[in-house]
Amino acid sequence: SQWYMSGNVQTREIIKFGGGKWVSVERSTGGWSNYQHPEYSSDGINWYYNETSQGGFYGVGLAYAEDQGYWGMIGTYSSNQTRFKTSTDGETWTHNSSNISSSSSGRPRSTGPYVLAYGHGTFLYGASSFNGFFRNMNGDITSWTASYTSPQNQIIGGAFVKNKFLLASNSPRGLYFTKDMSSETYPTNLSSSRLHHSYN
Repeated sequence: SQWYMSGNVQTREIIKFGGGKWVSVERSTGGWSNYQHPEYSSDGINWYYNETSQGGFYGVGLAYAEDQGYWGMIGTYSSNQTRFKTSTDGETWTHNSSNISSSSSGRPRSTGPYVLAYGHGTFLYGASSFNGFFRNMNGDITSWTASYTSPQNQIIGGAFVKNKFLLASNSPRGLYFTKDMSSETYPTNLSSSRLHHSYN
């Protein structure tokens, strides 16, 4: 088999599939000022992007909510504002909340394919400067809250697998995981008492 370049330089190692499309966090033709246009493709070969400026939004996390039929993207602005965007088609993106956080401590801790996790109506990401994570409440993407692990730890990413949230921690290194949530509409309680942990 052969691999071909799409013609654009991907500045983020985040490309995911959902809703019949491949979507990347952003596109660049070179230079920091151009890191702002998410790309999309229906075949993985021909890529397109919306010309609408993202207004300085720097996307770092991406997840597709299959049961809801839309994409979610977490990102920041240079002023340390953390915002959340959604898209029903992977092409046109809309801010769907006020600032999740307006300080550097609330920015996503890392970049990559597991920064933003989604499961059963809940998006979550690890926070930059405290030992916990942010998540939306009860399926409402306009309402977010900070949650903490016990023992407290730096969450760097996560995933939702077989009806369980798995969160990766950095200091000390290990995993946090929830119970099976298949019977819950929304995982309304992700407090420290509901997160089990295992260290290496």
